[in-house]
Amino acid sequence: MTANQNPEQKARDHIDAHGKRVLFLVDTKNLGEQAEQEMMSYVPLDDNRKFTELYNVQRLKSSFVAKDSQVCISTIQRLYSILKDKELDEATEQINPAELAQPKVPMPVAYNEKVPSAVSAKTHYVIVDAIGVTKSLKTASQPLITKPTVPLKDLAMSVMMGATEEDTVSSLAGSLARLNKQLSTDEQRRIRDAAGGMELTQLVGKLFGAIDADNIEAKALELAGQRVGTDSGDAKRELAQQQLVSEAACVLNGDLIDLIDTIRRDKEQTIDHDNIDSLLRAEWDKDAANNAQALTDEFADYLKANQDNIEALTIFFSQPYRRRELSF
Repeated sequence: MTANQNPEQKARDHIDAHGKRVLFLVDTKNLGEQAEQEMMSYVPLDDNRKFTELYNVQRLKSSFVAKDSQVCISTIQRLYSILKDKELDEATEQINPAELAQPKVPMPVAYNEKVPSAVSAKTHYVIVDAIGVTKSLKTASQPLITKPTVPLKDLAMSVMMGATEEDTVSSLAGSLARLNKQLSTDEQRRIRDAAGGMELTQLVGKLFGAIDADNIEAKALELAGQRVGTDSGDAKRELAQQQLVSEAACVLNGDLIDLIDTIRRDKEQTIDHDNIDSLLRAEWDKDAANNAQALTDEFADYLKANQDNIEALTIFFSQPYRRRELSF
């Protein structure tokens, strides 16, 4: 997992690419509950639906594993008991296995045929290390919009004209993702038509994908003609990012950018042309002078009443009257 992707997005990419089940393995039941809550509240940048609305998420509380579960959350203890086909004392899920004495010889595990799986043997696993995520303050490694002072239109024009640096692309994608959440159905249609049939969410996904470290590395290896696991070099990675961004941004044109910016401005400023305010009357407040004098007198009374309680007032009132001029 790279710094640009969180566990939910990594799982989503894997499911979309391979159509397989993803397992989130945690140390304790508490961490499993936290992971489930995170998934229930996580909303992808390129889709307005929550993660749990896109995929079937199951936190394993027994040996039953639903066949249609796409994401499973399990403690190490629960998974081991399922594989061994043995009952689990739920109290053991409260204890981190790393804090227990470990046997010198690894415990044998036989696969339980009751667990739903593909007919063919498993040959591919994706391991996401999320240790410490729930034990420390959760902060994004880097904000998506790293150029908040640059207008969206300027960002879009820069990318259209060939800018491929990560900050510009990320800021554009983040700004478009934020705008997309405010669009009406008609506005989404207008943008889709101007983009040649591409949804704004798809454009956002392509832009983020173009600066994803995993995608850049894969493209760099392809350009270098090298196998996975070798170093393609910084030059190839830079070239790969340029090509990926150019491919993602090919849909951008002046008309589309103008439309997006017009919609953005309408969202940021609402002008009511129908219910115009009207001035009822304009005059001096006849009680203004009296109110001002009353406020002044009230403050003077307060000073006199507290001249013995507040040191600064005591010093002030102890001075001869002609020396009581205030300086600021």
